[in-house]
Amino acid sequence: MSKCTIVLAGRNRVMATPETFRALLASGPNPQRLDCAHRTKNLCENLNEFLYKLAHEPTLAGYRIQEHVHKTVPALNRDQAEAARVTRKLDGVMSDLDYTAEFLNKLDESILISVQTREIVSELASKISSASSRMSKTNRSG
Repeated sequence: MSKCTIVLAGRNRVMATPETFRALLASGPNPQRLDCAHRTKNLCENLNEFLYKLAHEPTLAGYRIQEHVHKTVPALNRDQAEAARVTRKLDGVMSDLDYTAEFLNKLDESILISVQTREIVSELASKISSASSRMSKTNRSG
């Protein structure tokens, strides 16, 4: 239970609980009590108004924004640098992938040409072989 200090019309200070203070204010229409209640009400209203103005003070809002910016900008800069690094790396990988795809297409073309060349060489070898055998037959018979 918390206690607060009450000063009533120049009397000595008395430590009292909030319940005691409420009972004191509610006990009856004493002019000193009414004055204390009126002052307490004014104090609360003025304090509430002060806190409201303080909370909505433009310079305080600017300070909070500046504080937020100072806290988040370094992280954003790190993230931006990381994104740029990953983008450069990705560009390199994409170039490698393009060159690899181009190489594989050319490899397929070269395999087809190689197969065709092999067939031509095979036909040529068989023609040379048959021509050679005919020549050797003609040389033997003649």
